Amino acid sequence: MVSDPYVRFYAGAPMVDRYGNALGSVCVVDVKPRSISNEAVEGLSALARNAMAFIEVRHASEKLSDTLSQLKEASSLLPICCHCKAIRDDEN
Repeated sequence: MVSDPYVRFYAGAPMVDRYGNALGSVCVVDVKPRSISNEAVEGLSALARNAMAFIEVRHASEKLSDTLSQLKEASSLLPICCHCKAIRDDEN
C-alpha cells in the first residue's frame, strides 16, 4: 500500500567517509514506479562520493582556518624584534 507522500521509486547511494562511516545518502525519489540502469546507479554513487569529498574538504579547510587563527594569536604573544625578526629572550 502506498500512502502520502506516494513514493513509488527510491534509489540511494551512501555517503561514506574515509573511516568507513556512512554519514548520509544521495537519493532520488519519484511518485511513479521506475527501474534504474547500472549507469545511473554508478552516477548516483559518483555523486555521493563527490558530495562526501566536498564535505571532507570543507571540514579540512575549517580546521586549517582555525589553526591559522591560533598561530596568528600565538605569534602576537611572542616578543619579536622589529629589526632582525628574531624572538627576543629575557636577555634581549
